[in-house]
Amino acid sequence: MEQQLQILFQRLEEFKQDQNEYWEEVKQLSDETEENQLPVILENEEDCNSSEILTILNQIMTLVNHLREGEIKIIERYKHELKQLALELKDTQQYNKEMRSINIQTDYDHYEKMYFQERQRYAQLEKKFEGLKKLDESSFKQDVMIELATLKNKIQILTEASTEAETLLIKKDQQVKEYQKQLQKCQKELTQKRGELSSLNDQLKSKDINLQMSQNMNRTYETELQKLNRKNSGSQKRPTKCYETLTLEIQELTHSNSILKQQLLQTQKRLKDLTAELQTKDQQLVEVLNQIDEIKLHMQQNNNKEDELKEAMEYLELKDLEIDRLHRELDNYKRNVKDNPQIRDLQNLLLVMSRNLQEKEQQLLRYQQYN
Repeated sequence: MEQQLQILFQRLEEFKQDQNEYWEEVKQLSDETEENQLPVILENEEDCNSSEILTILNQIMTLVNHLREGEIKIIERYKHELKQLALELKDTQQYNKEMRSINIQTDYDHYEKMYFQERQRYAQLEKKFEGLKKLDESSFKQDVMIELATLKNKIQILTEASTEAETLLIKKDQQVKEYQKQLQKCQKELTQKRGELSSLNDQLKSKDINLQMSQNMNRTYETELQKLNRKNSGSQKRPTKCYETLTLEIQELTHSNSILKQQLLQTQKRLKDLTAELQTKDQQLVEVLNQIDEIKLHMQQNNNKEDELKEAMEYLELKDLEIDRLHRELDNYKRNVKDNPQIRDLQNLLLVMSRNLQEKEQQLLRYQQYN
């Protein structure tokens, strides 16, 4: 931006230098005319003849025609530039209409592309701003104000898009807070389920130990029963009381063993259910974390968009100041042109020469009539 301002100032200095050289050339021509011819007319009017006066007038008219041709060329060149700027202005207005018809809430990246295109368009207009500095006040103000209004409308649209992005950002913040609450809730449930899982594991271990003890006792009772069966195999006596108690204990142990197996199966099934539920909770937790990361990335991108919008607004303010300064310089230039003593001297000289020419023609007519 500073480099562009330096380039504009440099071009303005070159324009002033060209203007000074142009007026020096005009002054030199006027001085040559005054030094070579004017003293003859003003001091020795009687010795001058009409041919000398016509020669001086031809020189003056040549100078005036040269000035007019230069002005006509400048006016034609800037008319051509004004036509090009008018075509660009139509394209800009068409572009502005298309831009207003776009839904702002849907695609923020599209506005970013349009923003950089407008910055490039503004840079191209800066290159042609040198020609606008030399135009008259009415057309200059009209074209520049139209361009400024167009740019301000586009900046306003981008500002509205930024406000829409801020509202979306607030909604996303609320969603992040809700996700964080859900995350805390899931973490609490996860710790609770893990505690239940650890308690079930402890119960399972204790039941495994009890099952092993009951199986060992069952084996012991079976061996004792086999021994008693061998002792009582040869006799027809009734089983002893010890045999009956052992049989009852074996039946009780078998029943308790079956109950423990059922409890073990139920515990394993519940353990599988808790493991599956824990996996789903972990997956939900990962999804919530991914959504939080995406929201943070989107927030960062929106912050970058706001920074670029602030830079554009600052750049537009600087350009407004630059345009006001150029307006002041243009007004000063017009006042200097109107108040330039060289132009007044040339006009007065032309009037004096025309009066002298008329007098000489009248003298010539009188002389012819006399002869």
